[in-house]
Amino acid sequence: AKYTGLNEPQEAFDAIASNPSFTYVLDSVPVRYPAQLIEAICYLVIFAIMFFLYWRSNASKLQGFLTGMFFTLVFGARFFIEYLKIPQGGTDLGLGILNTGQKLSIPLVLFGLFLIFRKIKQLTFSKDTK
Repeated sequence: AKYTGLNEPQEAFDAIASNPSFTYVLDSVPVRYPAQLIEAICYLVIFAIMFFLYWRSNASKLQGFLTGMFFTLVFGARFFIEYLKIPQGGTDLGLGILNTGQKLSIPLVLFGLFLIFRKIKQLTFSKDTK
């Protein structure tokens, strides 16, 4: 109603979508990266890495190694994906160059790296499945 003068929402959506005089409304919508899709693809890749490590190495026998990989990969991905997301209101203000999600991810990545490096020398790969 604000841009079209129409009171019915469906009529306003139809007018914006089909009437050339309302193209300025669509032009004012900012273009964003599909952060949720990128995040989902990252989690699928992380699943594949974890699956490979579980079945093709002795990682399942190394206490804490897979947990460390999980923390490092998931929260490392989250750290970088946060750059693509829209800032979440007042919670991100005044925290420097990193937002809240990134600051919360750092300790979990470090914990994951600690778990990985404790056992990395014992990791071996096999060609056969278990």
